[in-house]
Amino acid sequence: MTGPCFLTSRWDGGRMEGGWREDGGRRIRWGEKIFSVRQDVFIFAKKRNIMLKEEMRWSSYAEKAADLFVEGYNCGQAVLMAYAEREGLSPETAARLATAFGGGVGRQRQVCGAVLSLAAVVGLETGSGDVGDKESSNRAAQVTQQLCSEFKEQYGSIVCGEILGLKGFVAAEGPAHQVPLPEKYKGRPCAMKCKWAAELLNRFLE
Repeated sequence: MTGPCFLTSRWDGGRMEGGWREDGGRRIRWGEKIFSVRQDVFIFAKKRNIMLKEEMRWSSYAEKAADLFVEGYNCGQAVLMAYAEREGLSPETAARLATAFGGGVGRQRQVCGAVLSLAAVVGLETGSGDVGDKESSNRAAQVTQQLCSEFKEQYGSIVCGEILGLKGFVAAEGPAHQVPLPEKYKGRPCAMKCKWAAELLNRFLE
């Protein structure tokens, strides 16, 4: 009898008989078995393709945030604009909303604009317009605190002046400060902070 050799290991214990094989007390043609294997492979490949597309979709948010910053948008604008379509905002509206986030809240070098937009997206995802909805409010606060903590783990702070080590601030330390800046971000180092803020959001949104 001929047929793909890899099929034989799948039904060990059955008894072949001509073009038939006994399997669990049932006589099944090999052609049906081959079809079953092909169907299983197709389903696996389809699921794997969906997973890969999901991974690409999430990574595209982070890349988009970094690229928008490189284009000239400030850190807050870059992160919020990356998620604008998902949140039902036009890019223009997102850019306007986050205009004053840049440079650590109106260039005061306080909380990083990328972190502010991270919090804004969390609010859009978990918040509620109902003043009495304490559950949503607590959820938004909890998620924001967790993501800010993870941001600080990498950059040592969420304060713009500390992250950049500017005059009048105590320079923050963290693993991210030791990572070489990719060539495409030279001259715009905060692109990496925008990217990291988006990656943290992705983990939450997944």
